[in-house]
Amino acid sequence: MPNVEKLSAAQLGIRPPGMDELRQVWREAMEDKGPGVPVKEVLNRLERKYRALAKSGK
Repeated sequence: MPNVEKLSAAQLGIRPPGMDELRQVWREAMEDKGPGVPVKEVLNRLERKYRALAKSGK
């Protein structure tokens, strides 16, 4: 019998809450043929967000 403590959620046949919704959003994003957002813009936005969070101590 395998050590249950070392098995992943996938191996146990369970999914974290929201996984089905996340998969659906991902599928929709992959099917969207729009121009999207430039990578640099996304990364800059994320950097600003996490710098602000770090400064606020959250």
